Amino acid sequence: MNWFSADFHFGHYNIMRYCNRPFSSIQEMDKTIINNLNEIVLPSDTLFCLGDFSMKNPDGVQSYRDRINCKNIILIRGNHDPKIKYRPHPVLFKIFSGVWDMLQIKQDYNGQPQDIIMCHYAMRTWNKSHYGSISLYGHSHGTLPDDPNLLSMDVGVDCHNFKPINLEQIMKHMSKKDFRRIDGQQVKFE
Repeated sequence: MNWFSADFHFGHYNIMRYCNRPFSSIQEMDKTIINNLNEIVLPSDTLFCLGDFSMKNPDGVQSYRDRINCKNIILIRGNHDPKIKYRPHPVLFKIFSGVWDMLQIKQDYNGQPQDIIMCHYAMRTWNKSHYGSISLYGHSHGTLPDDPNLLSMDVGVDCHNFKPINLEQIMKHMSKKDFRRIDGQQVKFE
């Protein structure tokens, strides 16, 4: 099973204040997020982290990664993930199963292929957006208003009780939207 999440910000003290996270310490925040991941995501599942995994240097990132049971974590790089001159830090490629700035996958949903576009940042349009592809993002920590006409969603932990979500939960959210194609034609999304 695939799981989606973003904005763990492991080791980032100020994120508790910036996002009004209900934790008294970094240790409590980190432990809660890691425990939630390990309770839901099986070792054989795939976890897509849409950025801002940790505020630490690559050694610190590795120490958090080692505490998560899931074997296959794909990092969609965010603005706080370690880098060298705008490029992902090379150590990230050893820590994660893949490191991308943006990623498109197809996942089966009720016997139909569903295109999913993942980026740390929210987009207004994306590949196949007018054909019903879904955009998942993080970065805004729940502060960006959800557009009722776009098939996009903030999957960050601040929006989902510090837990990852799966495609079933995403599709339930999308089914409540009044999807409108970019070219102006209205299509009911089911």
